Amino acid sequence: MEIVFALIIIVAVVFVFVLFKNTKAGYERQIDELKKQLETEREYAKRMLDQADANLQQANQNLERERQHAEQMRKESDLRWEEKLDSLKNNMQNTAAKELAAKQEELQRTNRMQMDDLLKPIKEQFNDFKRAVDESKTQNEVNKTELQKAFDITNIKEINPQPGEMLDPNQHQAMQAEESGQEANSIIRVLKKGYLLNDRILRPAMVVVAKSAENAE
Repeated sequence: MEIVFALIIIVAVVFVFVLFKNTKAGYERQIDELKKQLETEREYAKRMLDQADANLQQANQNLERERQHAEQMRKESDLRWEEKLDSLKNNMQNTAAKELAAKQEELQRTNRMQMDDLLKPIKEQFNDFKRAVDESKTQNEVNKTELQKAFDITNIKEINPQPGEMLDPNQHQAMQAEESGQEANSIIRVLKKGYLLNDRILRPAMVVVAKSAENAE
């Protein structure tokens, strides 16, 4: 009986030992499999993170290119608008300048027409006056000729001294004296001519003479 009990104990011990050994080996296999699975998942997670980082960098690059493209388009659009505005401004200035020139020309033409209308009576009066003066000159020439003939017949001579000549009390009458750079009592100008008849004074020449130094003071 004791032998049977001992055998049972030995068998139980062996069974427990084998079971523990198998269980330990199973745990170790499970642990190795878990480690492999964790390593695989870690590598997968790393690949996913690397891919996400690459995708993010690519997205940032694409976004930067889009931003630069949008900025370039904005600059080109601003430049085109500036060119259009400059062209429109130049066209408006040219149009305004042409209209102003046309208005000025029309105003000048109108002013010339109005001025001609205003000056027409004056021009006619001036022409009439000029004709009258010309006729008067002609008549005066005739009168002078006739008068000279009469003077020659009657032996009348003019007394018409020239500026700078000295005053001759026998033929000249000083009407006034003025300051001048000429010699004192020299004739400055003739106011009225004088006349002689057979060397006798009909009328002395009326003249303006230069003042003497004493009279000037």
